[in-house]
Amino acid sequence: MGLIGRAREALQARRLEWGAACLEDPVEKLRYLRRARAPCDGASGPSLPARRTAKVAAVMAAALLAPIPTASDAWLAPTSEAPRPAGSRLPDVWLVEERDGVEYFSNGLRIENRGAVQGSPRRYAVYDADTLELLEWRSVPAGIVYHTTESHIAPFRPEQNGRLKRAGQWMLEYVRRNRSYHFVIDRFGRVHRIVAEAHAAGHAGASIWADGGELFVNLNASFLGVAFETETPNPARGAEL
Repeated sequence: MGLIGRAREALQARRLEWGAACLEDPVEKLRYLRRARAPCDGASGPSLPARRTAKVAAVMAAALLAPIPTASDAWLAPTSEAPRPAGSRLPDVWLVEERDGVEYFSNGLRIENRGAVQGSPRRYAVYDADTLELLEWRSVPAGIVYHTTESHIAPFRPEQNGRLKRAGQWMLEYVRRNRSYHFVIDRFGRVHRIVAEAHAAGHAGASIWADGGELFVNLNASFLGVAFETETPNPARGAEL
């Protein structure tokens, strides 16, 4: 491709970017990008080559989608719980007791509640993945997104115990201040509740996910965020958990 052709593609890509940026509604952005990806059939709209358009559309969908604005109760449809697969059975795990800010469960799980904070009440829209039409509003988590804290990690050795404790405390203070996750599992295996499950946490940023014909925009509101105190493994030294 010559210089003129590359310049033309760059201009067309900028036009697509500008058009998506002018749309505030994230679902309308998706519709716009889908139209841009469709083969040219005489309809109005961007006319990028198919491969180039698909690449740009994928980047734009990830970068430009904004969280759905909080709506008033006046126009929210009643929420409903996510359907449970037929024949499934929840395990027999129950809260044994809560003492001194710690929840004790029958399977041995302990959740530290000291320092837990609240966020915005959970409320999110569910769209049809094919038509992008609004299906309903929900308040029950749709799933879990797992993260790593990418915080300072000290070697997991007895002589590093002081550094491990200090690094963990600094990390917990940071994620509480920023309401980053719902739960954090620290280096010693302790589970800390950061944000209450009924509230949204800022763990996913501008995000989108489709599953089973349903589309979720803004996973901060629709999914729980669980983080492990660790960082992305460096091949030169291996993982530190």
